[in-house]
Amino acid sequence: MPDGARIDIAARPADKALMFRCAGPCTMGACPAIRAQIEAQQAGEIEDVYFDLSAVESIDSTFAGFLLAQLRTQQRDGSPHLHLVAPSTGVMRTLETMHVLRLLDIVDALPAPSANWRELAIEAPDANQAADLVISCHEKLIDADERNRKTFGQVVDGFRKARDGDRHA
Repeated sequence: MPDGARIDIAARPADKALMFRCAGPCTMGACPAIRAQIEAQQAGEIEDVYFDLSAVESIDSTFAGFLLAQLRTQQRDGSPHLHLVAPSTGVMRTLETMHVLRLLDIVDALPAPSANWRELAIEAPDANQAADLVISCHEKLIDADERNRKTFGQVVDGFRKARDGDRHA
């Protein structure tokens, strides 16, 4: 991945679990590939999605908002339950600063070791996809806690103006 992150994926059908093992800095660039993997699962095939964040140096606000979006989808339509596995100190600090840590399920370990890990292929999103992702994820952060509006409201407005300006050009 261009930003130095590595994301591995494994499925445990017996546990109805999909697992992501992340390392390095996790940013918005990984979100579309992760979302595609979750959405590719058949209904009822996966009940839990785990993100092992123990080796993650940092997450950006879009990645944090992406996690919230997955949580909101789960709450709305019975999608798989989201679990964060042993987030690093930096990730915990970021989630706390964004006032969302209390909303997330933190567990100590993956359900069981898996031998079928494979690296997730990550491709950078195009400009419109990136703008839509940034807007959506930052709106989730604002919805989660109104205190985030001060920090992320301008991000949403700026990306929306840039995106809409490009579409009308």
